[in-house]
Amino acid sequence: MGYPDAMIPAIAASWSDRQRALVADSGFMVSAATLFPNLSLVHNWPQIDASGTVAPFVSVRQWQPISERETEVLSWFAVDAAAPEEFKRNSYKAYLMCFGSSGMFEQDDVENWVSIADMAAGSMARRLNLNSRMGLTARGAGFDSLTDMGHFDEDMYALRKRVQRLATEHAWTEDPPSRTRHFVTNVRTFRHQTSELRVESALLLFRSRGDTREPDLISAGRTDLLRETGDGLRLARREIIVDESVLRTQNLAVFL
Repeated sequence: MGYPDAMIPAIAASWSDRQRALVADSGFMVSAATLFPNLSLVHNWPQIDASGTVAPFVSVRQWQPISERETEVLSWFAVDAAAPEEFKRNSYKAYLMCFGSSGMFEQDDVENWVSIADMAAGSMARRLNLNSRMGLTARGAGFDSLTDMGHFDEDMYALRKRVQRLATEHAWTEDPPSRTRHFVTNVRTFRHQTSELRVESALLLFRSRGDTREPDLISAGRTDLLRETGDGLRLARREIIVDESVLRTQNLAVFL
């Protein structure tokens, strides 16, 4: 479940015999429950990094009707005050990843997904596999995905060549030139190593080619690795997961 050994004695002391038996006999741990009429809790244990660290969290929610068609949801993060500080940080991170304002689920979404699979090797992967306790993986749903294939995977040499080519008269993919605007939201930063930061964000790209064709919209999630240097933070790697399986734009001559 991801709870550290230091917390087990306190958990065992606070649970009744019936509560311990419920988990021990059935192997079932409550992940979502509602106290009638409008108080709920979510208890989940997602994977929070590529190394497989599992961090459980608890979210308490109150559902407050504000009209005949609208309901306001108040959400709180809850953690044992006596828990180790590292567990508190990881649990809060797990809560933000799932149900925070920049998380991957909406406030009223209590789907019991466990975690997101490792990102594909390509910098722009076709699709993301979701693992759920119900077994509804991408393969089981009737379609397949290639986790080792991306639209492109470029190093510094390839990036320089792309920029140099755009400055020539032979960049046919950018004739006429694209008019682009990037909307970057839901930015979250995490300390990756002593000298590195991992930055997660959501991206929406608007791309217009004048009146030659309809404008394009590309929605994606970005994960950047920023490395501290003598000249400040520099981008070391960028991984982009596009929300659509099939890109409807004419080409990918612009940077995301």
